[in-house]
Amino acid sequence: MLMLKNMKKRLTIDPDGTMKLFWFYVLIIVYLLYGTGIVSDDYVTLVSESMNDGLFASLISGNNLYLARPLFKFFYAIYFSLMGVNNYALIDYLKIIQIILIFYQMTKFFSLFLDSATSMMASFLFIFFPTHDSTTYFFLATHLNLTIALYFYAYYLVHSNKLIPAGIISTIASFVSYGSPPVAFSLFIYCVVKRSYRKGLILLIPNIIYSFYFVVVTTMMKEDTKRLPDFFSFSSVLKQFIMQICSFFDAMIGPSFFLKIWYSILENSLTSIILATLFLAAFALILKARKESIPKAIVNKQLLAVLIVLVLSSLGMFAVTGYYPQIAFNLGNRVTIYGSLLAAYLIVVVPMPKYVRRGILLILFGAIVGISTHWKYWNLQQVQVVDQIRSNKVLSAYNASTTIYVSGNQYSRMGPFSHIEFFSESYVVHGIFTLAGHANLSLSTLNKRFAYENGIMNDKKHNFGLPIRNTITVYDSVADRLLTIPAQDVNGYIKTLPVDYRHWIQFIENEKLNKLILLLMPRFGYAL
Repeated sequence: MLMLKNMKKRLTIDPDGTMKLFWFYVLIIVYLLYGTGIVSDDYVTLVSESMNDGLFASLISGNNLYLARPLFKFFYAIYFSLMGVNNYALIDYLKIIQIILIFYQMTKFFSLFLDSATSMMASFLFIFFPTHDSTTYFFLATHLNLTIALYFYAYYLVHSNKLIPAGIISTIASFVSYGSPPVAFSLFIYCVVKRSYRKGLILLIPNIIYSFYFVVVTTMMKEDTKRLPDFFSFSSVLKQFIMQICSFFDAMIGPSFFLKIWYSILENSLTSIILATLFLAAFALILKARKESIPKAIVNKQLLAVLIVLVLSSLGMFAVTGYYPQIAFNLGNRVTIYGSLLAAYLIVVVPMPKYVRRGILLILFGAIVGISTHWKYWNLQQVQVVDQIRSNKVLSAYNASTTIYVSGNQYSRMGPFSHIEFFSESYVVHGIFTLAGHANLSLSTLNKRFAYENGIMNDKKHNFGLPIRNTITVYDSVADRLLTIPAQDVNGYIKTLPVDYRHWIQFIENEKLNKLILLLMPRFGYAL
């Protein structure tokens, strides 16, 4: 409510055109997000929440799936209970509202260090930075954007001596996402440097409470998603941290970054190019009316240090969990969000010729619009595939208890890279088929990571096997048909499936490099 009151107050007085610029950014946000739909775990949550009869029933349901992040349910999961199977528009509206509020919160934080136009630019770049599009367009993954924005807004409130609201917001920020500890820690360090110990504790203590709560729920009660290892090994964490650092530089300034920018720009359509041009022209006119070009800014060394601490502590967090390296493609790219905050700040404040800065911003904006176009196209593709599954009469008549393996449409394709997941995981396959009216079917994904050996269909990623007899049934989601494949021909069929390239290293057949990667992160053996 405090944020909405502040926004309303700013609307009444706008002597320098700041609010015109703000609402211009809002218009861009609406364009980028609308029509991007739902993906991956969104489908699964839609199925689980649709079992509840409306919003109130969803609120009081005893599902412990989000017990380790209790506010996640209130900010995200419950809204799926209001959606129809064929109506995903609600999620678009929720994403738009949420990202606008995140944009506002980040702008307020950056306004402590930058002028209004530059703070908006930094906030927009942070939210839509091309390396972490999953946290913007994948609804359930936007919790990372939200927890960072809430915490930075809490600092803004602390700075303004609004200590009680700051404590409330920092508590919400902590309990909405298990990605909150690096943010709380880095802002606490900033307060310590400024000798604002009481203010720092207001930001930190809620997260200490949350961290203890998270360990109890996931380790002792064994509820929600497990993120901590059973046994702590210093050597293992050290190897993971090295992998995090190497992959960070690759994703943020290395080959992965430039490949992502290039292929994102190529995703643009004629319509998106025309609209992007109109946006840029309007942006130039607004700045001209404010008598500004791209504003100059001064690097705040203390803030820069805090953002570096934030990045390093986030890499440490991911090293402890051992799950996600820093990647630019695929929905796992949500982990690069912490580094994107540092990148966005540096882009707007590092001294450079104005034409160089304009060129960088123009390239990034082209990539941002291209990514939005890609998500919109893939949403339409997903809807079409779900419709064909629903209408498939052979699937409707299928009553055998044997597993149906689903091939094709595993990921969207951004250039040669596999990007947005669709049928790549079995639990998502089951969720999608349930929405399409086939909840009775036993289902599994089928792609290159599978291999048939000694009567068992092995999933090399999850180290899981399913026994099969003389044949398997495959649903080819591209051709929309069921296939019966003899056991001896299964591996031959798998060889015909497309390779899912999620990183440029997969294109390089370098044995030494692969061994080094497996030494640092052995679980990626299935992908190399």
